[in-house]
Amino acid sequence: MNSLSSSSLLALLLLHFCTSSAISSTTTSTTATTTISNRVNGGDLEDSQQLIHSDDDSDSDSSGNSSSSSSLTTTTTTTTTRQPLHLEAAARRTRVRSAQCSLYTGCQQLAGNCCPTDTNVMLYCCNSPMVVTPPTPAPIPAPTRRPTPQPIPQPIPTPPTSTNDDTAAFCTSHSNCPNVDVDCCPTQVDGFYMDCCDNVPPTTDTDGGDGDNNNVFDRPTPSPTSTPPRDPLLPPTTTTSNPNNNSLGPNVYMIDPESWTTNDIQSLFDSLYKKQVNNEMGTERYAIYFAPGTYGSPTAPLLLQVGYYTEVAGLGANPTDVIVYGKIEVYNRCFVKKDFFQEGEFIPTDGSGHCIALNNFWRSLANLQIHIITPPQQDFCRGQANFWAVSQASSMRRVSIVGGKLSLMDFCTNPAYASGGFMADTLVQGQIENGSQQQWISRNIEVQNGWSGAVWNQVFVGSIGGLSDASFPDPPVSTVADTPIAREKPFLVMVRQGQANNSNGKMKMAVFVPSAVANTRGVSWKSSGQTTSTPGKLLPLEDFLIATPSTLAQEYRLALGQGKHLLFTPGVYNIYDTIRVERAHTVVLGLGHATLIARNGVVPLQTLDAEGIILAGITIDAGPDAVSPVLLQIGDRSQLPSSPATSNPNHPITLSDVYIRVGGPYVGKTNIALEINAHHVLIDHTWIWRADHGIENFDKSDGYGGDNERWRSNVGVNGAIVNGNNVVAMGLFVEHFQQHNLIWNGDNGKVYMFQSELAYEPPSQMDWTQQPSGILGYEAYKVGDAVQNHYLLGGGVYCYNRNNPDIVTERGFAVPKGRSGIVLEHIMTRNLSGPGIIRSIVNGIGPQVDSNNRGPYYLDRYASIDYPTRFSNGISAPFQTGKEEIETPAVFAANQAESSGASIQKGNPRGIIWTIALASMISIVLALR
Repeated sequence: MNSLSSSSLLALLLLHFCTSSAISSTTTSTTATTTISNRVNGGDLEDSQQLIHSDDDSDSDSSGNSSSSSSLTTTTTTTTTRQPLHLEAAARRTRVRSAQCSLYTGCQQLAGNCCPTDTNVMLYCCNSPMVVTPPTPAPIPAPTRRPTPQPIPQPIPTPPTSTNDDTAAFCTSHSNCPNVDVDCCPTQVDGFYMDCCDNVPPTTDTDGGDGDNNNVFDRPTPSPTSTPPRDPLLPPTTTTSNPNNNSLGPNVYMIDPESWTTNDIQSLFDSLYKKQVNNEMGTERYAIYFAPGTYGSPTAPLLLQVGYYTEVAGLGANPTDVIVYGKIEVYNRCFVKKDFFQEGEFIPTDGSGHCIALNNFWRSLANLQIHIITPPQQDFCRGQANFWAVSQASSMRRVSIVGGKLSLMDFCTNPAYASGGFMADTLVQGQIENGSQQQWISRNIEVQNGWSGAVWNQVFVGSIGGLSDASFPDPPVSTVADTPIAREKPFLVMVRQGQANNSNGKMKMAVFVPSAVANTRGVSWKSSGQTTSTPGKLLPLEDFLIATPSTLAQEYRLALGQGKHLLFTPGVYNIYDTIRVERAHTVVLGLGHATLIARNGVVPLQTLDAEGIILAGITIDAGPDAVSPVLLQIGDRSQLPSSPATSNPNHPITLSDVYIRVGGPYVGKTNIALEINAHHVLIDHTWIWRADHGIENFDKSDGYGGDNERWRSNVGVNGAIVNGNNVVAMGLFVEHFQQHNLIWNGDNGKVYMFQSELAYEPPSQMDWTQQPSGILGYEAYKVGDAVQNHYLLGGGVYCYNRNNPDIVTERGFAVPKGRSGIVLEHIMTRNLSGPGIIRSIVNGIGPQVDSNNRGPYYLDRYASIDYPTRFSNGISAPFQTGKEEIETPAVFAANQAESSGASIQKGNPRGIIWTIALASMISIVLALR
């Protein structure tokens, strides 16, 4: 996205004071409630809220169920070629499991055939490590460069052990553990509970956990005497020490109320923010965690600013366990306004230049309460709100905000454009000011004093106190009363070891994994005004491989083979060998925006189509060495179309805050960024970005600011291809790929909020024409011809063809014709900054956007069954009038203002415009490039 030309400071101040009072009055009403309640969810799950499972690691569906197991077979092979992932998993599942369980005589006393472990929790027999003889893999040469081996952080010691009999007696007698006889036992740590099967004991088999000496994961070990050269993509290694004295590495800061003063905390944040405020393409990564307690005070509030690649989170079971008096904020970045891509572009200034939030990516805030107190150093404008002025890849989750307003734009500096964003499981007692945020999705939030304003595409799913969509597109709001399926992102917690409520027990770290739930509304940690526990399970940190950038490929394979989960500490990781996640319910969690780089054309991360796998908090970059076929692959493509479907609707594979990037810090090359070949996948916020700007050092004379070289070098054909059925996405941001940004081939898919910019830099129309059909341009959102059922709510497609202003794209969206199950609601197109044309919104329906008619133009509803005829090249459809093609008075006024008073400028690297109605007497404030 690009920034745009500045508007007057007076208009912005008027915006701030007017929107709070004028627009907030449009919050939930009886009409809105009726509209929301009748929103088509596309045939979602049960009508009432329910817990899908108390989760999760149980193989009772995929493994323990005999009918499921018997349907998956494997054949013996004598070749040296590795079997497909799903066949290897099937082999493991079909092995006889009773032998190991019979070793535990105490199991016979428990229902569910549940075996005790030595750590005061229970374990399903069926989830014990199996003895499997895998096929011998083909030899794979070692990569030419490997990082120097580093010491692996040691896990926190395990809790005191007990006898099997003690464990059995404890689990069977603990009445407040739900379904104790079937699937759940207490963990003995402050009231957390987990499934019996979650605490898989590590195997003593040193060759991979499969019981043989012929490990499928065996690979050559780098010679300890040969040190590979330093990788030019990464900063030099300065030390292997850990000054922060924790098991999660030197870039993780653990703050506690006993040993950290207010001044200490302020100094730490100031220091890291100074490093990260402009470090958009840098390699530094940080995570700052607050132990349960109170920080700052009403008389000494904190002012904590969050820069690039920084995660800030509390370590309590609930957000209210960590209270920060003061503010945690993100402001605009300010630059000297110059021609885009010229020498000296966007030099940071002291706040007097061109100030925007359009590039405020890659940061996060979670699991704490902000009690807003204005610090004494802030002026009147800054004192009016807690500012969270962010754009893509910057999530806010499980946050409680009391004592004031949350503003999603920074209206204190000009022109203040923003292009976010995602918020989930968050409660704001005051008002939320949308301001200049062009698009935003809010899932399961509660706003007690209203949401003020909307720009182009604001979506509320399962939220309380947002705006009504009864008069769409004025404002351009989309709502769904209940979230059809949700799973909150896993998060670190600090728990007390020993008996529950034992204040003398030792504190230890763990990962809490929320359960998947259906048909929810509002936050997960409150019910009827009272704080409650989010349903889920607790995983001890010792159940994870704690990875660092120096962790070797065979360490990943060994840990995953032993049933461990993966935790990536903050850093940038060169991945030379695919990390394959094959075990159901495996958690892969990144801290501090940990980033994996594909090297030598490898697929960095791949999962099996296995239920309950969770990927969260990681960024994946295309590498410069060779073209990767895929950067993140969910499920084995060879399974389709007749997949064994080992995934489970009650335990969806989940992607939370997973970001994928092609180009930017360095050249990147991939055919597909994200490929989903599994069924029942939940995408809970992702940004898939082929970079429109960066520091790759392209020849600025080769096309507009080097765009010709960018087009040739940063290879990114498709952003996401979804081949699995029953995939749900909430917050799907995909931008700038060289063909379709999104191709959806799976059936019964549902998308809530889609944001997409077409590629900025096609050098010629020939580069931007589909073959062999001859259709001009590539639709951002394409539903495959075989799809029968698909639903989209709240979608926007934008164009800005800065490298060749004559580029034409026929359609923003394309779907098959005449299908009763395909419905798109509240979709729009927009010309961002002048050059470029989109001739129709979907399948030839809707008006053209171009430099003279920039939109946005909306379709309230497009039902495929209403358009049974396939149009030639998508341009000969009859023009539709009425509610399907709407230009509201506000948009009309904006367009008139643009055409009469604005000049097209070649601006900064984000390219988006925001429009807001101030009041009937004030014209809409627009930003033009």
